[in-house]
Amino acid sequence: MDVEIERIINIIGMAVFPACLAIALPVFIYNLVLEKESKLLETMKVNGMKMQYYWLVNFTFNLALFFVTVVVYWVTARWVFRMNFFISTDWRLLGLIYIGWGLCQVSLAFFFSVFINNSQTASIIGYTMSIWACTIAFTMNLCVWCKPTQMEWFAYLLPNFPYMRMFYNMALDCAYSTCISDINKVDSETWNCLVALYVGAFAYLGMALYLNEVIPQPYGVPKHPLFCLRKYINKSSPLYSRIYGSQEVSEQNYQSMDPHEKIKINSQEDEDSKRERKEVHSLRPSAYVDYPVIAKDIRKVYPSVNGREPKVANKSICLKIHTGELFGLLGPNGAGKTTFISMLTGMYQPTSGNAWLAGYDIQTRLELVQLQIGVCPQFDILWSDLTCKEHLLFYARLKGVAPDQEEGMVKKALKEVQLEQEGDTLTKALPLGMKRRLSIAISLVAKPKVVFLDEPTTGLDPETRRQLWNILQDCKNDKSRAIVLTTHSMEEADVLCSRIGIVSDGVLKCIGTQVRLKNLYGGGYHLFVNCQKAKYLKSLQHSAGAIDIETLYENVTAFVQQLLPTSILLRSFNGNFVYQIPMAGFNAEKLFVEMERGKERLHIADWGISQCSLEDVFTRICQ
Repeated sequence: MDVEIERIINIIGMAVFPACLAIALPVFIYNLVLEKESKLLETMKVNGMKMQYYWLVNFTFNLALFFVTVVVYWVTARWVFRMNFFISTDWRLLGLIYIGWGLCQVSLAFFFSVFINNSQTASIIGYTMSIWACTIAFTMNLCVWCKPTQMEWFAYLLPNFPYMRMFYNMALDCAYSTCISDINKVDSETWNCLVALYVGAFAYLGMALYLNEVIPQPYGVPKHPLFCLRKYINKSSPLYSRIYGSQEVSEQNYQSMDPHEKIKINSQEDEDSKRERKEVHSLRPSAYVDYPVIAKDIRKVYPSVNGREPKVANKSICLKIHTGELFGLLGPNGAGKTTFISMLTGMYQPTSGNAWLAGYDIQTRLELVQLQIGVCPQFDILWSDLTCKEHLLFYARLKGVAPDQEEGMVKKALKEVQLEQEGDTLTKALPLGMKRRLSIAISLVAKPKVVFLDEPTTGLDPETRRQLWNILQDCKNDKSRAIVLTTHSMEEADVLCSRIGIVSDGVLKCIGTQVRLKNLYGGGYHLFVNCQKAKYLKSLQHSAGAIDIETLYENVTAFVQQLLPTSILLRSFNGNFVYQIPMAGFNAEKLFVEMERGKERLHIADWGISQCSLEDVFTRICQ
């Protein structure tokens, strides 16, 4: 009776034993896809991480996690439940199987993560591969390939089948004869399955590493299929140019553009934007190292979706930014600001055109570019279980900071954003304002030559926003780097920026200092006139006679029109008037004298004049 029970246990073990160690696959796939889905992977790449280290760390960690599971499983089965299969079978054979299966699990996770972009889908596919594939393999072994029939050759291509086949063979031996107590007594089919397990592990690993580089992902720039042959191709050959691009090709993008679109872009650019384009085109390659950022005819076209026309996010932007400059990139939602920054940092691939950051080409030297830049994304991408200091240490190491300089650099970055007291605090315990400061500190660590700040103050309260302004003002004073800032706050841009470019409809419509933009597009000055309130005027009727309020307002309008014939009434409500005064022919002295003379007669409570705001410029350009 005991023999029959032991036999039943061994037969059931054909499916149960291997399936217990197959459920690690969905966990591995889920973690990899989650990092890709939440942009953590691309954020690390943008900040200088090399993919070979990423794969190495994940491979080692996942394999170690699998082996811990194996040890617990093996100890429990052999010494707690005293199962004959694990006691009598040669431990070297089981060890080889588990090592091979662990390698396969990690390799398959890498392979499937290349094609999956959603973490929920990753879980579904992972459990399907781990449970259903093993179930199908077990069924095929019992019903189709039962001994002495050999397993078909195509089944060796998926590691689950040889893995299950080995346990099928060993469990049958334990059930009907004796367990394989000596590894030298293993039959040829089991050896073939073991070899297939290791070959499959390294084959899937190699395919995963290669396909991850060449298959387009939601974020990041894919490489050419022959990228691994770069060392062996002559740079002067046409093949090299086709694979890695060339400067001659990038310089022909604007000239080869559709003439109608080129005319449309020219009509939307002002003279300063056209001058910027000419200056960028006139730069020699040897001069690229003199500018932290040079963008030449950068263009991004998103493919059509559901039959819609392709979306042109950036048409053909030319821009150069000087060292020590804080450049403001403004524009309405959907204008192409974030897309432009994403192309410069390697998050998206340009459809055409090229750019040079810190002298390096983003098309061919992107890894070196990403070591020279710092990025504060539009939304915080942080690990909730790491402290502020650990975040900064991690990104400092990614950028290659020397170990003896890490602590000093991290302390400096924390001090720059006023987080010295929060260095050991977990990020999940930080309020939104402090998380934004930490994101800025991450972009500043390791002294990058170019810093991109994508709407760093969006969603913050006024007090926190002012604190961040002070931080950015201090960063601006460091003349060793250039900063590119996108924002929807015109006040923020006016206070912080050295120069401003306004993008609309994918075109750099104007560029210049705040004063120049206001002079060109602000319409001159704004005159504010506030008349006495109606309640006060009615109280004067008893002493000064009847006062017609409407007539009084008309007199004020006529007075301003006579004094400033070119003025335009922009708004009027309840005795409050706002006029636009062109700069041509404006006499400030005459305005002050006449307004003070007529102030009492026209019952004007107060008045003032100011230059137009940057918001007026922005509204006029975008309209």
